[in-house]
Amino acid sequence: MLFAGTLVAMLLATAAPEATNRHLSKGIQLYNDGDFAGALDALTQALDKSDTKPEEARVRLYIGLIQVRFGLTRDARVSFGKAVEYDERIRLPKGSPKEAQRIFKQVKPKEPKAQKEDKPPKRPKRDRPPKEVPP
Repeated sequence: MLFAGTLVAMLLATAAPEATNRHLSKGIQLYNDGDFAGALDALTQALDKSDTKPEEARVRLYIGLIQVRFGLTRDARVSFGKAVEYDERIRLPKGSPKEAQRIFKQVKPKEPKAQKEDKPPKRPKRDRPPKEVPP
């Protein structure tokens, strides 16, 4: 019985990580359950209760995911854009629809590629006087 209680607590803790806004937590849970209309209602309420930019970014991200599910591509692009604007580190949850991944990739700025550390930096060429050409 203790194991079952611990398992339920772990599942609840991982269902909506870092969500302090109860409407956001509820919206994420409803989204994960496939109740997109209910999730949209909860997430709309969560917008009014968002205290931080990262929290509002998560709300916008999930609203964008719902918009993708309803075929509202342009609206989803705007929602994803706002999510990235509020938190540039935000990521789509695992298992997001391919269409959502495609749209999100369009609005997410590309991260600069890290310079390979195993290669030494290129040395600048030394300035040399031009070679004399015989007449």
